Amino acid sequence: MKSAWILLVGSTVVTTGSCVGDSMVTGDGGTDATQDQFATDSGTDVADVGLDTADAGPCNMSEPFSTPALVPGVNVGQSIFGTTFSSDELTAYLGTVGTDGGGNHQIYVTTRPSTTSAFATPTLLAGGVNNAANDERFPFVSADGLTLFVADNYQTYSATRASVQTTFGTPSSVPGVNTSSQNFYTETAYTNADGSHLFVLSNRDTGTQGAWIYEATLAGGGAYNTPTKINELASPQYEGAVVSSGDALTLYFESGRSGMGSHVYVATRTSLTTPFQNVTEVTEVNSPGATLDWPAWLSTDSCRLYVLSTRAGGGFELYVAARPAN
Repeated sequence: MKSAWILLVGSTVVTTGSCVGDSMVTGDGGTDATQDQFATDSGTDVADVGLDTADAGPCNMSEPFSTPALVPGVNVGQSIFGTTFSSDELTAYLGTVGTDGGGNHQIYVTTRPSTTSAFATPTLLAGGVNNAANDERFPFVSADGLTLFVADNYQTYSATRASVQTTFGTPSSVPGVNTSSQNFYTETAYTNADGSHLFVLSNRDTGTQGAWIYEATLAGGGAYNTPTKINELASPQYEGAVVSSGDALTLYFESGRSGMGSHVYVATRTSLTTPFQNVTEVTEVNSPGATLDWPAWLSTDSCRLYVLSTRAGGGFELYVAARPAN
């Protein structure tokens, strides 16, 4: 799934020469004169031999992701239905049944000392999130780590905590998001960085197991406005798990539109009030044939996309794909 955000942040104009006026950015190696209208072009300025330091990100957003690699430590032989990370990527929350393979799906947690280390064996999340009588899947933790969204018996719930050192409380239904009928489901919640836009998967307009992606805007007090279907992303097949960039201008999502399994696609928009467009398959992270590939989480800098996949021939396992570093 490529994006408008990718186009805005990752498009790079590579030319050399002296800068025609770069008073907006200093210390970038160019010859400053008058104002540089390209000062926010996320790359080498036109006719500027220097790279604007404000534009240089940690990875090359114009390049494809690498081939996905297994995330060490989290794959313990059971299918994972949803994964989310703390902003520093050192804590992972998983929707799975644990190592014993019995019971309903619950939320597990694991940590690692660095992003290059393996995760420890996942353990059941302490606090009030899990209910042994219910099925908890598809966790998503907010950027500040204080709110955890979860699909509880196929409806969207959230739990909060006072600090990242404390446990989450008992989840409650997210106001405005769920339908009143138990015949419809609403799950795989994912928000942008400030929580103002919430994306969910629901079958509320189909009445069948097919589903589409919906977007809800924050109404205040933890409540959201009624989700609306993102019509431009709907296909005759179905859509699934959805992942948003921090600015909500790029969406990675699962789709069965190819007619062979389900795979990861990307769409972008130029503003929060314009339709998504440029729907494209993210071929480099997908596996061939009738396998299942779902986007799970996007790093805060958009440089790493975590993917759940059945490509190994068993259940869903967690992989990560990265863009090349700058």
